[in-house]
Amino acid sequence: VQNGMPQEGLNLLVKMYSDEDGFRVEGNCLTFVVGLAACSYLTDLEKGKQLHAKLIRTLTNADTSNVAVGTALVDLYTKSGYLKYAQDVFDLMLQKNVVTWTSIIMGYAVHGFGFRALEFFQQMIEMGVEPNEVTFVSVLTACSHCGLVDEGLQYFNLMREKYGLVPKEDHYTCLIDMLGRVGRLEEAWTLLEEIEDREMSKGCSTGTTWTAMLGACQLHGNVEMGRRVAKKILESKKEVSTTYIALSNVYAAAGMWNEAYRVRESWKREGDVNGEPGLSRICTNLVVS
Repeated sequence: VQNGMPQEGLNLLVKMYSDEDGFRVEGNCLTFVVGLAACSYLTDLEKGKQLHAKLIRTLTNADTSNVAVGTALVDLYTKSGYLKYAQDVFDLMLQKNVVTWTSIIMGYAVHGFGFRALEFFQQMIEMGVEPNEVTFVSVLTACSHCGLVDEGLQYFNLMREKYGLVPKEDHYTCLIDMLGRVGRLEEAWTLLEEIEDREMSKGCSTGTTWTAMLGACQLHGNVEMGRRVAKKILESKKEVSTTYIALSNVYAAAGMWNEAYRVRESWKREGDVNGEPGLSRICTNLVVS
């Protein structure tokens, strides 16, 4: 599971609990944490619920008394969109750490309940739990989804000034997405250039952040800004396929079909006409393939 093979890990867990080889091994809290993490990665809610039920039967109160187990359950249910289940587990937990709080905050943020996510963040601070970098990604995501730009900028400054956390690409991407969603594209552009000057000097990448900006241009039909952003990304020789596709979509959204076609032809001349490969999973008989 830790090496990116969650299905293989889950298959071993099923085998461990079966007696087909003539023996049966009972798991402990760590077993369930790893198994739930695999289900979370695969968004296999049904298998996760089965593990939760087995946990209740075999390890009394582990979901309420063990922080790691409770957090793994919260993470599973939030990622699967079952916020009520996540909330129920969260409320019953006797202890919560920063990972637990961050999981519930991110869960509400990404599923469109940004204000609720921010309420949890406030509760977390009041409980004396110090946020980390991932917590602030969750908070900025919540602000972005709610259109709370000024509040988001305040949280960004709070992260740096009060908690001494160094912003990373994920934080900057959230900021640009936040500004882009409400159409403040020039402000986002200025911020991006400042970020790039600062981060490039440290050898850090800002590719994902520029890509988020290009998505905002498509959303608001700003063709001129889209051209500028695409030119900037293509000069870096990174995200080439993604950039051509996004720029083509900017033109198409504006009804500029000739320009969209021209961009597609340029993409073909680059030689990478297949783009980034997609990935999908199909679940049959509780086996993901």
